[in-house]
Amino acid sequence: MKTDADTDSGSPSGPSSPSGGGSSSGTTPSSQPGSNDKGLLTAKIVKEGEKAIVTLPVAETLKSIKNAQTSSFKLVIEEGLKQAEITLPQEVIAAFAGIDNSSLTIVLNGMEFTFPVSIFPAGTAIKLTLGGIDPSLEEALQALLAGKKTYGQPFQLKLEKISADGKTTEPLSFGNIYVSGKVNFSAAGVSTGRIAGVAYIPVKVHLHAVPALFAKNADAITAELKLNANGIFTLIDNGSSSFKDDLDWATQDISSAVTKMIAFGDSADQFGTKRDITRAEVIAMIVRGLGLIQDQSSVAPYADVSLDSPYAEEIAAAKQAGLVQGRSADSFDPDAAITRQELAVMLANVMKYVGKGHTANTTLLAGFKDRQEIADYAQSSMALMVEQNIMRGVSATSLSPRTNVTKAQMAATVMRMLRSLGLSN
Repeated sequence: MKTDADTDSGSPSGPSSPSGGGSSSGTTPSSQPGSNDKGLLTAKIVKEGEKAIVTLPVAETLKSIKNAQTSSFKLVIEEGLKQAEITLPQEVIAAFAGIDNSSLTIVLNGMEFTFPVSIFPAGTAIKLTLGGIDPSLEEALQALLAGKKTYGQPFQLKLEKISADGKTTEPLSFGNIYVSGKVNFSAAGVSTGRIAGVAYIPVKVHLHAVPALFAKNADAITAELKLNANGIFTLIDNGSSSFKDDLDWATQDISSAVTKMIAFGDSADQFGTKRDITRAEVIAMIVRGLGLIQDQSSVAPYADVSLDSPYAEEIAAAKQAGLVQGRSADSFDPDAAITRQELAVMLANVMKYVGKGHTANTTLLAGFKDRQEIADYAQSSMALMVEQNIMRGVSATSLSPRTNVTKAQMAATVMRMLRSLGLSN
């Protein structure tokens, strides 16, 4: 049995910007004649340079959805267009929603965006803005990247609710739903282990971590970014890490967590592997790993978490998502250590939030001699973590539920959790 001990117990396993110009219009089918794909939709497109203004004719689209005999729908924007503004009428959204587990994929300029229809609220039209980003935003993004190499083209994603009179829009919250954004680039000389998905939110002045999965063949890599907020997104070469205090069993996960901007070293050459990790640091790793981005706020999440705290944004995002509770209504106790059983409960809440939680059989704990030390409130959560191979014993027969979590253990645990949730390779 592999363990979470701070000893050598083997390596852990685990799964262009739009331009101006004249405009033209027409109804553009999103498929070639003779296609067998029943989910392909037809759209009306008005071209403004390299930008497409796209609408779905209501009557025709409703008929297509009714006759499609599929839950997967696709809209293909013709080649040569780099950005799209797409209006989804509320009648079309309602028709999609009447089909269980339906999704809408939009193909634009070599990229694919797949939206679970459950992300679209009922009773309102939705505006989607996708693809190439404006020059001013490109300049701001490059300043934050500070010369880092990028892969594929940076792109924007913005979902907005349209008011009843059609005159105003309001940003849409994604909740616990992810949009898939796929980008392709050459595989020549590329190591996916060095690549991080990142988001730039124009109202903020730093980059955010974004979950990304990679599929590689001989010539090309497809990166799938899991998007949970409106923003500007890209992939960067974030290098690789090496610390003097690396532990063999955790080295790979520590390196992945640092590359993906989920965790950071205590210094240039020390990760802090054996020290106790704090509640604030734990929440920060979880939120970054999930790619959750807090709505802009000027209010501190708890009285003991000031707005200038390095973890305030992540703690606020976790609170907003309902992933964590404070010690009291106004206290989080950010600098306190966290026990292994407390972490298990927290991670079980995360899995429930993303729709992957369930009640595990506590007989899974029978092989651990210290199972009686697990508090009643943590029994099911600890069993779930063992079942999903997210938390392991500190030895073959000990879970050590009441000992504090180390920073190395947390890095390994969060990476295992992300693999279990399909948010990392």
